[in-house]
Amino acid sequence: DKLLTTYLRDTPGLVESLVGAVSRRDAEEMSGIAHSIKGSSMTIGATRLGELLLELETMGRNGTCEGAEELVSQVRSEFDKVRHDARDLLGSRRRRESGDNAECTPSTTEQPN
Repeated sequence: DKLLTTYLRDTPGLVESLVGAVSRRDAEEMSGIAHSIKGSSMTIGATRLGELLLELETMGRNGTCEGAEELVSQVRSEFDKVRHDARDLLGSRRRRESGDNAECTPSTTEQPN
């Protein structure tokens, strides 16, 4: 849970920094930021997001930003999905840990004999 919480706290700012690097056409910065987000995204299992970030990282390492605007748009969209799923997962875990799981709560309704 701590890993996901940290990811959810730190990654939105990094994504915005990535957007800024792309808009400034700063290939070196784009590559570095994409690399950072890619690592943490792959660690939590966000494979599609990681693949998109690898493309941006590689482009930046090659000194180009050609086509980066479209990729960064896809990164934002995919990150939104990952963030939603991660929040759902954390909420589910917290409910389970607190014992607030309706699926496992025994029925209090008496059955007629």
